[in-house]
Amino acid sequence: MRVAKPPKSTMRRMMEEEEMMSAAAGCPPGHTYNPVIKKCLPGSPLSGISGGHSVNGAYIMAPKKNTFNPPKSGGANQAIAAESQNRQAKSN
Repeated sequence: MRVAKPPKSTMRRMMEEEEMMSAAAGCPPGHTYNPVIKKCLPGSPLSGISGGHSVNGAYIMAPKKNTFNPPKSGGANQAIAAESQNRQAKSN
């Protein structure tokens, strides 16, 4: 007994459409047809959408960059506290 194939994902359908359009336009291997500028361009605009890389069929997540940058100084609260301490020292 055969099991039905799962439906194709949206990403897979978009990639297949892109491949068919590129083949019909006569693009060389590794190039994708861009209908806006009507040229074959190297690479694929869909290659970076998934967030990972496919190596021998295995899906590998790309490392995420650390975007958190702590403040260099204590910020406004520390400046206010320092100003308050300076005023108290001067008044005594």
